[in-house]
Amino acid sequence: MNEIERVLDEVRAGAAGQVPEELVGHARFLFGLRQEAKDNAAELSRHAVRLRWPDGYLTKATLAGRRCELAHGALLRAYEALAAATREYERGMRDALLSSGDGPSAREMSMPLRLLDESAAEEVARLREACEQGMTHAADACNLRFGSAAIFDIKWPVRRSELLDPAADPYQGELRPLGWTGFGPQPLLHVDAR
Repeated sequence: MNEIERVLDEVRAGAAGQVPEELVGHARFLFGLRQEAKDNAAELSRHAVRLRWPDGYLTKATLAGRRCELAHGALLRAYEALAAATREYERGMRDALLSSGDGPSAREMSMPLRLLDESAAEEVARLREACEQGMTHAADACNLRFGSAAIFDIKWPVRRSELLDPAADPYQGELRPLGWTGFGPQPLLHVDAR
């Protein structure tokens, strides 16, 4: 989202039906991320059938079985929140393209990202919190402790003030998508980006 917002600041306003070449890879990545989150949520939903047991069995269920069910439900909520938030970002692409190109100084820091209007920004903020809680609850249920408790900091930007500094490395040295450097018609993505 940081890179998309910067591209939208610079690319000239155009027809909403035409996605600029600089955004093609990012738009495909958003679609792939949403699809993967939906697929994972659907897979977890199918697994939930096997986790539902009669009341008689639940009285005899082991602690590990109960923790598995808690982790399962938390991961399902996290994936559903990720898919819904990605969909909100995708919905705003048309309007963002129509109003793009006025530069970063034309918009206040308290304004939502170009891809989000005010109601979508509130929804993505709510979904961000739901995903963060789901991931934390899943880690706690699986007994994955980092220090005293697992804490996940979900960083989906909603407002312009949440954008990273252009000089910052958001990937912190990890494998990342290659930038727009002319390696073909669109940015190359790392293997996990599908």
